[in-house]
Amino acid sequence: MDYAEYYKTFAETTITYDVTDWHQSFFLNTNDYGENSEPGELPWCGEKCFNHKLMVTSEINQTVHVTAYTWDNDRSASMCNGPKVDHNVWLMNDEPEVLSFNSGSMKLGAV
Repeated sequence: MDYAEYYKTFAETTITYDVTDWHQSFFLNTNDYGENSEPGELPWCGEKCFNHKLMVTSEINQTVHVTAYTWDNDRSASMCNGPKVDHNVWLMNDEPEVLSFNSGSMKLGAV
C-alpha cells in the first residue's frame, strides 16, 4: 500500500514501545490530611496547601517518565465536590517549572 492510499484509508496510527526492560515505581498517599507534609509555598494557597517532596533518582543515566495521578472529579467523595482543588507539581530540572491540574492525571514528561 502506498502512502496516499494509507493516508486515505486510516484515521489514526499507534505504536507500542518495547517495554521489556522498563520498570515502574510509584508513591501513593491516601487520606492525605497533611500530617507528614510541610506548609505550602505557593502564593495563592500558602499554609492551606500540603507540600510533599519526592525525589526520583537512578543509579544509571536514563530517561524517566513521571505522571501524577489524583481521583477524577466523578470518582471523588462528596466532601471533595466543593471548590476545585488545584494540584501543583514542581519539576526541578535545570529550569524549574510548575504544572497545575484539578483531577485525573498529568503527564509531567520525561526527565
